Amino acid sequence: MKASTQILKPAKGANRKRKRVGRGVGSTLGKTAGRGHKGQKSRTGASIPAWFEGGQNPLYRRIPKRGFTNIFKVEYNLINLDKLAEKLASANPKPAKITREELKNLGFAIKKKRPVKLLAGKSEENLATLTGLTIEVQKASQKAEEIAKKNNLKIEIVEFKPERKTKKTSQKTKKAEEASSTEESKES
Repeated sequence: MKASTQILKPAKGANRKRKRVGRGVGSTLGKTAGRGHKGQKSRTGASIPAWFEGGQNPLYRRIPKRGFTNIFKVEYNLINLDKLAEKLASANPKPAKITREELKNLGFAIKKKRPVKLLAGKSEENLATLTGLTIEVQKASQKAEEIAKKNNLKIEIVEFKPERKTKKTSQKTKKAEEASSTEESKES
């Protein structure tokens, strides 16, 4: 028999008929339509959230508060020396100085609002690609600094200035600024 799309059909039991509720006693889903008698769940538009415990004091209120959130916590973009060495081995051409932008170019996930911290990583092998390099970071671990000294690697600690969004100026303010600058140039 020749294969064609005309003989294709869904598997047995794959397409089931829609459950039609409230269509008389004979359908077994008549009268209350499978919702039972009375109560909140039988009413239209009723939806009880999963955490509702029927008015009983809920779990999130029974358990005491604990700890606090430190609002001064600083989260860092973490860079491991061994991972950096791996990425630099495949990089072409190799940069002389590694900055935030270079780390982005090498494929590290650098978030704008977070400073960069240099960590030692798991292995101290294959760090030969890092010799003679300068790395600009905001912080470095003690072990990373020790490894850097061993491998003739310079770590520069620089101040972190997060990239801020510039305000979008409206056209009215732009025109006003242009007008004031042209008046100043005329005066001088």
